[in-house]
Amino acid sequence: CAQGWRPGVSPVGYVHDKYVDKGNKRVLLDPVRAPIVKQMFEKVAHEGWSGRKISKWLDNEINFVTKNDKRLAYSRIYKILQDTYYYGDFEYPVGSGVWYKGKHDPIITKELYLKARANMLAPPRRHPGTKEYEFSKLLYCGACGSGITAEEKFKRPKNGNVHRYVYYHCTKGRDRNCKEGSLREEELL
Repeated sequence: CAQGWRPGVSPVGYVHDKYVDKGNKRVLLDPVRAPIVKQMFEKVAHEGWSGRKISKWLDNEINFVTKNDKRLAYSRIYKILQDTYYYGDFEYPVGSGVWYKGKHDPIITKELYLKARANMLAPPRRHPGTKEYEFSKLLYCGACGSGITAEEKFKRPKNGNVHRYVYYHCTKGRDRNCKEGSLREEELL
């Protein structure tokens, strides 16, 4: 570690130089996988991609496999995106608080890593049109045990006023034939 080489298997995007004597082995950039790992960080940092979207991109669009011909699981994608080794620093043993400057070539810059990390830790953006209702995640249907959902209705009488009503009803997730009706929010208060 003090010499700048992390013990163990090299992460995705790197390969060991196998043609050197034992004790002198170096870690080199994988010419096939290193650019893809860099693109993963760029997509998270600049485009706000999630791990799931990256997984679909890796599997469906570029048919990415590791050097052992395996696909990357979601958990592995998140570990890659959290690994400081890709910009040149590493902690060994992990969790010890002892950091080393690696002698390997970094795939990304520290700034790109920090921006990707910030986007990963940011709370997900809400979808337009979704609302939180008072009782929707607290109550369950008494007849079938399914969750309760809410709908918002607006009534506009001829006098020009607007009346807002919230109705709660069964999602029918466990029993498609549930006969429970809806309740107005005022009845639950």
